[in-house]
Amino acid sequence: MLLLPVTFLLIALQLALPWRWAFIPVIIGALHLGNNEIFPEITPCRLIILVGIIRGIANGRWRFSWDVPLDRIIAIFSVVAMAVSLWPREDVPSAFTANAGLVLNVVGSYLYGRIFLSEEGSIVRAAQAMIVIAIPLAVTLGFENLTGRNFYAELGASREFAAVRNGRMRCQGAFRHSILAGTIGALVLPFAVAMYRTHRRTAIVGVVASLVIVFVSGSSGPLAAVGFAVVSLFLWRYRENLPKMRKWLVITLVVLHLISNRGVWFLMARVDLVGGSTGWHRAKLIDAAVSHFWEWWLVGTDFTRHWMPTGVTWSDRHSDMTNYYIHLGVVGGLGLVICLILMLVHSYKTLGTAMHGAREFEYGQSFREWDEQEERPENEFVLWCVGCGIGVHMISFFSVSYFGQMYVLFYILVGMMAGLYERANAPVYEEYGYDPEGYDYDQASQNGFQQLPNP
Repeated sequence: MLLLPVTFLLIALQLALPWRWAFIPVIIGALHLGNNEIFPEITPCRLIILVGIIRGIANGRWRFSWDVPLDRIIAIFSVVAMAVSLWPREDVPSAFTANAGLVLNVVGSYLYGRIFLSEEGSIVRAAQAMIVIAIPLAVTLGFENLTGRNFYAELGASREFAAVRNGRMRCQGAFRHSILAGTIGALVLPFAVAMYRTHRRTAIVGVVASLVIVFVSGSSGPLAAVGFAVVSLFLWRYRENLPKMRKWLVITLVVLHLISNRGVWFLMARVDLVGGSTGWHRAKLIDAAVSHFWEWWLVGTDFTRHWMPTGVTWSDRHSDMTNYYIHLGVVGGLGLVICLILMLVHSYKTLGTAMHGAREFEYGQSFREWDEQEERPENEFVLWCVGCGIGVHMISFFSVSYFGQMYVLFYILVGMMAGLYERANAPVYEEYGYDPEGYDYDQASQNGFQQLPNP
């Protein structure tokens, strides 16, 4: 197999690439390498992330502060996950080992994003890299759809041939499931649109690659995520009314929940975009999790087989957890679910703060004028597109549990939001002698990122 030599090649790149682009190896690994263990408990992405973190520490780039909300949430997530692992479970050989692996994946990816994607312009570089790296994925998945053979079989893929449902190919590439592969396509879309103003050809190719990946995955979940991304991008023109739209959305969902015979989540059962969709299963799973809340809320549960009519082949104790929120609840209780939701909330709060700053600079200079004069990379529209990308993850969590190497692409993004929080909350008044490009963010972290008073 080519998995091991390609992994070592990516590690060499991780050590050799310039700092601005040193995050590329883990994106390549996440999109093009399987999640097989190359050493005990060590997968390609885990190894690349560990080497990257070591490089960051060696270069004095370690970034973590209790004053950064997302840093606090990640720390609490880790403590909760390891604490509940002390509770005896019968569904895994060792709950401690299983949850330690979860913490390694989550914290490792997050810290990697904090280290390599915290600088000005890192969001744009990440978007460009995602587009370029997704193009060969679209090509290989296209061939898989035509031939039925998985190009990534020699790179650690779990299947040599594409799965088929109702006569339709469900291509998955290096991922463990076609829904995960399709989710990558949905994720690429808002990042490609973000580049349209400055790199039009790259953006168009990225949009095409995104749609190809989603189409050949043959899954409803990624199509729903694309629909969410398209609607979110369309709402850019009405962003000033976003608070009102959020309020009315919540009111609408509450009213629908109260007047329906079943929970509002059964709206998912009506969605079948490709034929043979399992929307009913996903709605029923949420209903079962609510009904059996007291079984899992404290420390999770090791038995969910009675939740659903059908089980899974790999365990006689569980139903199919096709929902990442519920999966974390089963693994570690309500505490982990709350941590995940808080990650999403604070990521959006950070984007809101940064977008507000992009409209009006702290000392009165308009960022719109700056954009016209200096092509400032992280403008308001780019930040809006990043929010759409986070939304793709948020929606996809309802249709699939992130397993395999998929965790990398979400938690790195959350780590990037922590870096954005530092930049968005750093004082940059020229009257006080601060330089936005040369600001000492590490010192700001120690000081709690306190804003200077208005001059």
